[in-house]
Amino acid sequence: MAALSPAGNSTAVTELINTEAIGSFIEQLNRTIPVWFEAARLVDTTADRSNTRTFPSSDGMTVPLSESSGKTETDEYAYTAPSYSEVTITHAKVGIRTNLSDEALQDATGNVLAQSVMDHFEGMNQQEDTDFLSNITSATNANDESGNDLSIAIFNETVGQIRALNPHAGRLIAVLQPIQVQDLSAAILASQGAIFGGQLGNQAAAGIVSFRRGFVDTYQGVDIYENGNVPQFDASNWSGALMVAGEPHGAIAMCMKDPFVPAEFASTKAMRRLPRKHLMSMDWLHGRDAFDLVTRARYGTGIVNQNHIVELITSKT
Repeated sequence: MAALSPAGNSTAVTELINTEAIGSFIEQLNRTIPVWFEAARLVDTTADRSNTRTFPSSDGMTVPLSESSGKTETDEYAYTAPSYSEVTITHAKVGIRTNLSDEALQDATGNVLAQSVMDHFEGMNQQEDTDFLSNITSATNANDESGNDLSIAIFNETVGQIRALNPHAGRLIAVLQPIQVQDLSAAILASQGAIFGGQLGNQAAAGIVSFRRGFVDTYQGVDIYENGNVPQFDASNWSGALMVAGEPHGAIAMCMKDPFVPAEFASTKAMRRLPRKHLMSMDWLHGRDAFDLVTRARYGTGIVNQNHIVELITSKT
C-alpha cells in the first residue's frame, strides 16, 4: 500500500504543536514536619527594645550547717550570699527574597506567585526548625551511645537520666531522627511480650509503633517526635534529645520579635496566641515590572535550662 501524502501529518503542522506540555499540578518538595513550635519555650521579645534577651536562674544556696555541725548556742549564723547564673540569647534577622518579573507571572503555566509564597513559608519553617534543633549538640548532659542502635534499654536509661535532673513540671518529649525512631520501633516490636504482656503485646506494641510522621506516640510518659532536622553528632551518629517542652519551662527558648498573629487578623482570643513565625511583604517594583517578595523573621534560640535536656547519641545505621 502506498504511503500517505505528508501534506497533513504532524511534521507539516509542527508550528502548531507545543514542544512540551507542562502540568498544572506542582509536586511539592518533601520536607520533615517542624517540631520547634511544639517544643520551644516561645518568648515574645517585641517589647524588649533590645537585640538580646537574658534568662537569669538561681543557683540555690548551700546551708553551711547540718545536724552534725549545728550552730553553737551563742554564735551567730554565718552569711550565705545568693548565687545566680544567666543565659543570653541574641536575635538574628533571617529571610528569603524572590523577584518575579511580569513576564514570568504572565507566561508561567501555574501560579508561580502562589507557589513562591508557599516555598518561602516552607523554607522559613525548615530553617527555624533547623536553628532550634541545632542547640541539642550544646547540651551539657548526654547519653553517648555512639555506634549503638537506639534500644529500649538506652531510651529508658535516658529517661532516667533526665528525671534524675529534677526537671520542673512540663511535657517531656523526645525529638529523634527517623533512623532512631526506626531502631526504637523495632526494639519495641521485638520485646512486645516482655513489655506489654503476652496476650496484649501485639496490640499494645502496634499502638505505639504507628510510624506516623511528626508526632509518633507516647512511651514511658515521653511524647516521641520524628524529625529529619535532628543534627548529627558526627559522621556516624545522630544527636536526638529528651527535653522539657513548651512554656514556661521548656529547655530551649525561641526568642522572637512579632511572633503572634496580630489582633486585627485574629477572630478569637485563642488565635492571638498562634505563632505566625515570620512576616511576608510583597511590593510591585514599577521600575522593574516585577513583584518583590520578602519573607523574614527575627529570632534567637538557646538552651536556657541545661537540666531540662539530655542529648541522646546513637548510630546512623
